Amino acid sequence: MKQSFGWRILVIGILLAVLLNAVPVGTVKAALTSYEIFTLQIHLPEGAEIEWLRLYFYDSNPDANSTAWITTYDGAGNVTDLISVTSDSSAGYGFVISNYVGHVVDNTNLAYVLNVDFGVNNSSNELCGLRVAYMLP
Repeated sequence: MKQSFGWRILVIGILLAVLLNAVPVGTVKAALTSYEIFTLQIHLPEGAEIEWLRLYFYDSNPDANSTAWITTYDGAGNVTDLISVTSDSSAGYGFVISNYVGHVVDNTNLAYVLNVDFGVNNSSNELCGLRVAYMLP
């Protein structure tokens, strides 16, 4: 019986190790050799009203700002940037909040994407997080 219990602990330990390594922790940095935009599809509840976007960042380059925005795609080739927010060139960790947007989510006709442009081709700017504030209908 004790040996069976030991195997269970080993299996649980392995599963926890896999889970902890699979969960992203930390920040996203700009690529060292190329200009890239970090893009992530988002799924919001139908009819929710997007109010604002918050960007959490780390900035060690006062000459370059990170910008985050929400883009919609309608499937017919039309692209619309709904809202954007730009870091404020302050050194270190910080956050900025966009202006109010008041867009009602329409998942039937639109796909929603979060984008971040680091403003540099090195790791001096980092994305710590994004938060989309919305109200349910």
